[in-house]
Amino acid sequence: MSAITFCRPLLSLAPLIVPSVVAGQLTWQRTYGGFGADEAVAVVATADSGYVMLGSTGSFGSGGGDLYLVRVDSAGSLVWSMTYGGPGVEQGADLVRSDDEDLLIVGTRYHDPSFGYDGFLVRTDQAGTPLWERPYGQQGWDLFHAAASVPGGWFVVGQTFSVGDGSGEAWILRITEVGDTLWTRTFGSLESEVATAVVGMPDGGCAVVVNRAATTGQDIVLVRYASDGVLLWQTTWGGVAWDEGRSVTATTDGGFVVGGVTEGVVPYRTMLMIKFDAAGAFMWNEVTFGQGTWEGYAVIELQSGDLCLAGSTDAFGAGGKDMYMWHTTATGAYIEGPTFGGLEQDEAFDVVAAVDGGYVLVGRTNSAGPGPQAVLAVKHFGSPLSGTFDVTLDPLPIPDLRPSTAGLLLHPNPARPGDAITMTLAGGNGQRRSVVLLDQQGRQVAGWPDQHPSEPLRVPSIAPGTYTLHTVSDNGRRSAAPLLIIP
Repeated sequence: MSAITFCRPLLSLAPLIVPSVVAGQLTWQRTYGGFGADEAVAVVATADSGYVMLGSTGSFGSGGGDLYLVRVDSAGSLVWSMTYGGPGVEQGADLVRSDDEDLLIVGTRYHDPSFGYDGFLVRTDQAGTPLWERPYGQQGWDLFHAAASVPGGWFVVGQTFSVGDGSGEAWILRITEVGDTLWTRTFGSLESEVATAVVGMPDGGCAVVVNRAATTGQDIVLVRYASDGVLLWQTTWGGVAWDEGRSVTATTDGGFVVGGVTEGVVPYRTMLMIKFDAAGAFMWNEVTFGQGTWEGYAVIELQSGDLCLAGSTDAFGAGGKDMYMWHTTATGAYIEGPTFGGLEQDEAFDVVAAVDGGYVLVGRTNSAGPGPQAVLAVKHFGSPLSGTFDVTLDPLPIPDLRPSTAGLLLHPNPARPGDAITMTLAGGNGQRRSVVLLDQQGRQVAGWPDQHPSEPLRVPSIAPGTYTLHTVSDNGRRSAAPLLIIP
């Protein structure tokens, strides 16, 4: 099945730039997803100049929320998409590409209330076909946040509540190519610690970013492990405020750059870069400037030695939050800071360098898309883009619309705002009923308190997506059925 595309206007404060070719170089801005809430949190480049994005979807899958993998070509056109997960909830966190083009999907799942959350990994081939999938954890909550490739497998990091005093400790695992655990380490004290990022090293070890709760806020700790799990060194950065490291990259001079946010340098929340040398000694830090709120997520080093930190800001742009890419020299000096987005909320969570010298930002948007929130990807060369979002309605199957309670049928279904919905119930339509319409989070979006089943329900003006219609009759009988709202 081919994808359905349409366009929605995108406002920009930048001069008009045709969003197709800039000086002979391809640029684009596209959304992906369905009628639910979808997002991307990670992106990797492929050998054929395409891209694979990982996130989470409320539009497709087996229910509750699934991992969502989207493969596009160099022009951003959809090649394929996949969902992974079961009847519970899965949340995507990171994506790592191996040398043979296989993919490691990193996330967290919730299936069994008696065990809570588990770390969850899926290895796929380059076509997205699962090779294996495995949960990791014990009876407490265990969460995965990031991974890094090393010869013979991966490092995976997160947070575990299954050990220690239950306050949460940073969790580091070394796993093989088939998912077996070689060793596990925890890093913690009497406070709460969480590992949020990891980078593999040439010696087979890793460097891990840990956020540690402090009496005055939170500090950032960079921790270096050898290949066998021996702790080599640790260094702490922070002050009397909230500091959060969310990513790390190894630099060509043997050091490290941590990306994230801080509230301790200027009197508002800013994006943050911190440079450490190969032994963990602090070298410099830089922050963004401008009133408003800034969020920094993924940091990368370019072949030139420059640095890029992906995030968002509401300090300027088209409206609400906009995607922001902070581009600096190797010493943190500002080069450029383009924004991308529409009138609503647009956020970038990851960035990857393209082979033609451009960049791809991925995240989520409420400014465009077929549903209330869509995956957003922007290919650019450092200048803001204007024009339109190309909106792709993913051809993955929509949720099953058979009634969840036998005897309640809705017509038409799918429906559009303004349509008149008729209900057919087993046992006749003679009793008056209270009817409510709930969204995927269980919030009421419409209600008809004294409705006769033979009278049609007028669909209110609501965002596209999957909703549930609940009825309660005078005698207390309850019925429910899903209702899909389309544009």
